[in-house]
Amino acid sequence: MKIFTKKIFAVLLLLMSNHLMAQDLHFSQHYMTPLEVNPALVGQFNGCFRMNANYRNQWGSMMGSSSFQTIAFSADMPLLKEQLKNGFFGVGLDFYSDKAGDVSYGTQSIGFTFGYCKILNKKKPLTLSAAFHIANWNKKIDIASVTLDDMTDLHNITTGGISFMDFGLGTFVHHQPLNWLSYNVGLSAYHINSINQTFVKLDDNLGKKIQLHGNAYIQASDAYTIIPTMLFISQQKARELQISMMNKVLIDDNGSSETAIYFGLGTRVAHPSIDAMMLYFRVDVAHFSLGLSYDFNVSGLHYTTNSFGGPELALQYLINCPKSKENVYNKRKKMFCPKF
Repeated sequence: MKIFTKKIFAVLLLLMSNHLMAQDLHFSQHYMTPLEVNPALVGQFNGCFRMNANYRNQWGSMMGSSSFQTIAFSADMPLLKEQLKNGFFGVGLDFYSDKAGDVSYGTQSIGFTFGYCKILNKKKPLTLSAAFHIANWNKKIDIASVTLDDMTDLHNITTGGISFMDFGLGTFVHHQPLNWLSYNVGLSAYHINSINQTFVKLDDNLGKKIQLHGNAYIQASDAYTIIPTMLFISQQKARELQISMMNKVLIDDNGSSETAIYFGLGTRVAHPSIDAMMLYFRVDVAHFSLGLSYDFNVSGLHYTTNSFGGPELALQYLINCPKSKENVYNKRKKMFCPKF
């Protein structure tokens, strides 16, 4: 009976997705998924090459082994940083995969990002970036093992899968007005083309997703930095706001890499109430960053989930540039580079 209930839940979730104004799946550690948040973050880091890998497990307390399993991977790099005097290009690749339920409702995408960063001021570093993103999405479902008596006609579902192209745009501003203060603000739009994502004979346009994000680095001392972050997502009639406060403790800085720990709290508000509380932890060692987070469900579903939410794991690896000349992205290194 429990297995059958999980299958019903998964199929209902799929069928309801053709009528609900829902958001794309996304990560609580959004600062560790730069290309998923904004294409204009491509190449925005100190170094020559960056890789990010992310994993999230959701609804495990309700669905067990049939829970939502989400992985993401991205790699990006700046181009012509040495050759161009007041700017550089950025390119990146990203992969996303999500699988849910006994019906194996799966979503995969692979995308390409290209952008440009213009350095407007080197004295009090100010940059403006813009980029576009193109991706190919595939969705599929396997309902061969599911039987639902008198609930709905499943014969019209396209079990072979659907595929579509997706386009996105983004812009990003970074500014360091003071030695101890820097901030970033970005705006992105995904699914800007009209996309029909339904498995059944209905029109279901994947709604345009608008994301506004920002953070600040407030250096209280040489070893301690406060990092407030914000992410607002709007997709069709769904609205979500993530707010967090991170604390960074610098342990060592040898000039080319840092050893530091981060910890903090966050909240996710899905209109009209608080949906979850999040715990964050991260450690930077040499060129590696490892991030962990956990969501505690505080919405109306917390009775069903026993307040459990979703654990997340994030890994980042940076490769430094060999003997690169001084430019706006390695001046005042401790403060200037946006830490995505």
